[in-house]
Amino acid sequence: MKKKKTGLVSLLGAAIALGLGGRANASSVVDWKEYNGHRYELTPDVTSWTGAEHYARSLGGRLVTINDAAEESWLKNTFGTEEMYMGFYQPNPGENEPAGGWEWTSGEPVTYTNWHRGEPNNSQGLEHWTHMNMYNGGGWNDIPANWDNLVGIVEVPEPTTIGLLGLGSFGLLKRRKK
Repeated sequence: MKKKKTGLVSLLGAAIALGLGGRANASSVVDWKEYNGHRYELTPDVTSWTGAEHYARSLGGRLVTINDAAEESWLKNTFGTEEMYMGFYQPNPGENEPAGGWEWTSGEPVTYTNWHRGEPNNSQGLEHWTHMNMYNGGGWNDIPANWDNLVGIVEVPEPTTIGLLGLGSFGLLKRRKK
């Protein structure tokens, strides 16, 4: 009987951990907005692009990947039209400048872009990161690494029931092997 109780406790603990994305402290203070199976929120402070990406990763996500115009519209309606970091960057600066080599930090394929007129321009050869809503509501703009006056949009996938069950089952198997 005690083994079943321990297994149930492991399963419950694993389900709770995954349900919170392993981020009990962060999830309890973040006001997540949900769209299309993902959760979104702004970074709590103005920071650099790399600081915003680091914060997003600490929550188990990345800076936002924008897959289509509908998602970008939802982001603007939800978070406003001020300039905000997103997860579009050039991992190999100098490659096919200015418009080539852009990728999402999430690793998702690039299916949509919305560059502001004349962008990307790689001004002074230093612009390898991006923000949306150039000039408060316009398209995207490439920016240098030392740009440090914006918030970023964090995107985290929703945990799934299948994932909860899978992690719980893993916990049970680990218990039985002991």
